[in-house]
Amino acid sequence: MNVPFLRLIDVSKRYRNVEALRDVNLSIERKHIYGLIGPNGAGKTTLMKVILAYVQYKGRVEFDGKTDRTGISINYIPEVINFYDYLTGEQAVKLITYLQGRDMKQMLAAFYSYAKRLDYRDHDKLIREHSKGNLRKLMLLQSMAVANDIMLLDEPFSGLDPMTVDKVIDCLLSIKAETGCTILINTHLFDAAKKLCDDLYFIKGGRIIGEARRPEYESISLAEMFDNDNG
Repeated sequence: MNVPFLRLIDVSKRYRNVEALRDVNLSIERKHIYGLIGPNGAGKTTLMKVILAYVQYKGRVEFDGKTDRTGISINYIPEVINFYDYLTGEQAVKLITYLQGRDMKQMLAAFYSYAKRLDYRDHDKLIREHSKGNLRKLMLLQSMAVANDIMLLDEPFSGLDPMTVDKVIDCLLSIKAETGCTILINTHLFDAAKKLCDDLYFIKGGRIIGEARRPEYESISLAEMFDNDNG
């Protein structure tokens, strides 16, 4: 029996009087791209924070059948981006690379390779001068340049125009094919998720209410799925 790369078992999380996650069970395989689809407040970001062990929770999170995260490299890009706004784009990438102890030359080569694909040209501009879209590109590019075991991307398409969304999808598909990196995204963009993801999980009220694989996507009605679920 194959052991999933990442598995959540009966995971629950409560913030005072709010039940953010309730008995969540899901399995994630290596070299796949997964999407979490759900309305605001559904528990998508909390689920990522549980995987990262940023919050306390009930239940189990296993990597390769073990609760120990030692040796698992995780790359996380949050929805809300805060960075030192007095740095340039390139300086920000260099700082992150230095703090992570990575090879600077290799990192910058990968960064600029993806930057060309996303048409990011603000590497010499201060962070405070970046538009929302270009700031999102910068953080995505830094993430793309690192070949970790798993990437967690919270609303990666936020602030991006449709053409750039398609370019990001192409880059992420390339990363999966070339590095074998597993990718989990949260997004409100169902059409983008259908292009990118091998599997989708649908979440509402802190519960997984459905899942689907690529051949099933076109038969799914989000309105029916979420409206018909009464919790």
